Amino acid sequence: MSPRDRRALILGGLFIAVAVLYRVVLSPVMGQWGEARAAAEARSTMVERFEEQLERRDKIRGRLEPRFGLGVHDALRTVDEARVAFPRSVQEAIGRGGATAKQVEVQGVRRLRDVPGVDLLSLRVQVDCQAPVIPQLFSELCRADVPVIVESVSLVMPQPGQRQNWQANLVLSTPAKRQEEREGNPS
Repeated sequence: MSPRDRRALILGGLFIAVAVLYRVVLSPVMGQWGEARAAAEARSTMVERFEEQLERRDKIRGRLEPRFGLGVHDALRTVDEARVAFPRSVQEAIGRGGATAKQVEVQGVRRLRDVPGVDLLSLRVQVDCQAPVIPQLFSELCRADVPVIVESVSLVMPQPGQRQNWQANLVLSTPAKRQEEREGNPS
């Protein structure tokens, strides 16, 4: 074989070796690298979306806290859990407000049409209090450990002009998770 033929075979062999190396090693590695970059970008976008949702949630909770209390920062309880926790929390808040809860009665549960998966648990509460204590009573209800929605208030004076021993009849509600969702049967 002449030196020229040998050079041609060596160059052809090198060319084929480079092509095989590219096809077998470099091409799959570059493909995996591109897929990894695309997956990293997708996850980065997803993390940014979650951060935006968390910021939006925190802003909403910040706006709701003065009106509905510190309970807006906790996860919603199920209806069964709320039946136990809500009356206890309301009685504690009334006591901190300087009043006495005479009667606390669970009224029932009703669905919220605009918020899927959420029900309102309602209580009817009879409170004995002094007239100057009433603002403090509502302030303490806003500080309860569950969100408290005051639906109705009626104040009864024992006798006209008397400023002691008032009776307040309150209807209070709190949001709770619908039972079917907890059991895995969405409604």
